[in-house]
Amino acid sequence: HGTGCSFSAAITANLAKGYELKEAVKISKKFITTAIQYGVKIGHGHCPVNPNAWLAIAAEKWRVYEELKDAVDLLINMDIVDFIPEVGMNFAYALPYPYARSTEDVAAIEGRIVKAGKKARAGEITFGASRHLAKAVLKAMEYDNAIRAVMNIRFDRKLVNKAKRKFIVSFYNRQEEPPEIKAKEGATVPWGIETAIKRIGKVPDIIYHEGDVGKEPMILIFGRNPREVLKKFEMLR
Repeated sequence: HGTGCSFSAAITANLAKGYELKEAVKISKKFITTAIQYGVKIGHGHCPVNPNAWLAIAAEKWRVYEELKDAVDLLINMDIVDFIPEVGMNFAYALPYPYARSTEDVAAIEGRIVKAGKKARAGEITFGASRHLAKAVLKAMEYDNAIRAVMNIRFDRKLVNKAKRKFIVSFYNRQEEPPEIKAKEGATVPWGIETAIKRIGKVPDIIYHEGDVGKEPMILIFGRNPREVLKKFEMLR
């Protein structure tokens, strides 16, 4: 179907559900915008709209939330305090391709995972909760859209050496960051991840950097899903 008939059908359906006209149009506008954004790529010219995208995104968000929550629950019950960076630890999981387009399409831990004495404490899982990890995984997905999860841990040279014996590892040097990238807000992480990927020609399991002035060094663990990231983390402990 085209945009016109889908839009009018959506308005009719929302009116039938009891919404006032203004609210029915507002909801239907969001519906048709989503249907256009994720149109079915078939044939030539303008592709048909995808009315299923509205439901598919909601379903995928629930699946992402559940899978990430299960992994975080397992993680905070491990002895992980020594692996938490000074800035805190986070765990991010993106919607699948083609729905992951911005940081709002990536679920993470609000307030991160922080030290609470000898234990770890995690905030709530929400979409848009992480800016840095979300940008990291979105950039990785540009090269391999199956890689949707990432977690950061404290940098330790011994962990890096251990990772090199078990996984595919790459890195980037923040001191080599171009001035135009450094001057642009939020551009450092995508630049760093892309640099590390291009260094070896593929998305690695581990990407690390050794920091810069005022910037804590960090290790990032990538995977197809939270459980895979968690498994890699356990192999490094």
